[in-house]
Amino acid sequence: MEHISIEDFHQVIQDKGADNVNVVDVRAPEKFEEAHIEGAINLPLSELEDHLDVLDKDKHYYVICQAERFSRRGTEILNDHGFEATNVTSGMNDYPGETVSSN
Repeated sequence: MEHISIEDFHQVIQDKGADNVNVVDVRAPEKFEEAHIEGAINLPLSELEDHLDVLDKDKHYYVICQAERFSRRGTEILNDHGFEATNVTSGMNDYPGETVSSN
């Protein structure tokens, strides 16, 4: 499994722009709505395998959660289903960039 530090992930977003980075946020919807990375897709870990059809196997995904506990499992699920995915170590608790809210 590939991993990327939260700092390096933030640099990828700065370099490519949030619209050009595919982020899967596996947190609960209420946490996602409070604050998330612009353009991120919210697929809670408990529902991830049921919604893989919304993802494109030709894209690379970065999987993030609150503190890495669930993103590691989410990355494993995506990898097991043939997706290219990288686990973001740490998580939204330590994300140094700007976030948006759905509220």
